[in-house]
Amino acid sequence: MTSKPDEDDLGFTFPDKPSELRSIPDDELAETYRKSGFANRHPFSAMIEREMSFRLIAALKDFKKAADRSARTLNLLTVALVLLTAALVFYAVRAR
Repeated sequence: MTSKPDEDDLGFTFPDKPSELRSIPDDELAETYRKSGFANRHPFSAMIEREMSFRLIAALKDFKKAADRSARTLNLLTVALVLLTAALVFYAVRAR
């Protein structure tokens, strides 16, 4: 079982080649960026802006999941409504 890395540890591994950046997961890349900014003494306002950007991106990912779930629910409800409408038409025509 792997333990979660210490967020306050300023050590991070820099990739050897630019192409290796693509293979780093988003969360790990954001954490490396945070540590790099703190270790290099970037201005505090820049670190706050960066943190807010990361949080916004995370919130947008959560929103996308919720929107996808709502879209699936609306699709199922639309199918149910079409079936109920077809049943009403069928019984209305049959009753004549």
